[in-house]
Order: sequence, then structure tokens, then C-alpha cells
Amino acid sequence: FAEPPEQQNDFGATLSWESGGGKGWLGVQAETPSANIQRVPYAEETVTLLAQFDEKRVLFSGASPFSFVATVVPLHKALLLRNKIAKGAGQWVFTRLDLTRIPEAFQQIKVEIDRVLGEQLAKSTVAADESPVGAIYFSWLPSQ
Repeated sequence: FAEPPEQQNDFGATLSWESGGGKGWLGVQAETPSANIQRVPYAEETVTLLAQFDEKRVLFSGASPFSFVATVVPLHKALLLRNKIAKGAGQWVFTRLDLTRIPEAFQQIKVEIDRVLGEQLAKSTVAADESPVGAIYFSWLPSQ
């Protein structure tokens, strides 16, 4: 919004700014949680057992029974677990995926560790058929 609405109390968080003669306003409302949350497990080892791992990267060649994203996520998690980056008990949790495009067909996927921040956030590059398509992020969640 250029100007804040009259009912600002309807928003859980707000941000307003002024810069270079312009100004704006943004409000965020919480969504109602779904009553029908479904967790659908899938056999990640279907792709991880066929992948080739080395110290900083994983290559998966051939057809995947899953979508591009559902193939990349377990590959990245398995790569991080093999590298023993995080210390102590816990688990790597998918955090973010930035893609310039989602390949509909691919012969090879490569995920390569780019950087790890404080043993808690890992960023890796993602390529399909040797063409960069984005980055994937996982966060380390220590056991409590």
C-alpha cells in the first residue's frame, strides 16, 4: 500500500518505509491453519541409493520416480549427512529452495555444497544436466 489502511489492527506484522521521496506500507495477516494436514512419506532411498557421492557433491543420473524437487531434497540431505557437518544429535531440515526454473525432464541432477554457516545452515548449488538452476538450503535442528 502507498498509505496504511485505517484498520491496521487487522495485521499481525507491519512494515512502513520512506526512501528517495517514495514511501510504502506492508501488512501481513496470519493464515488459518489447515485442519487437514497430511504428511506423505516417500522412500528417499529410492534416489539416494542410486546416487554417486563424493566429498562436496552428489550426482544422480537417470529417471527419478519423483518430481525434480522431491528428488533434489533427499539428495541434499543425504549429502549433508555423509559429510558430518553438524555436531551432536539432531537432523537436517529442508529450509528453502530458490530455482530459476523447474526442469520437467532431466538426465542428471548435481547438488554441490557451496557454503556452511556455523554448522547450522547449509547452502548448495543445484544443476540439471550441467545447467545451474538454483540453490537449496537446509538448517540443522539439534535434538532437545
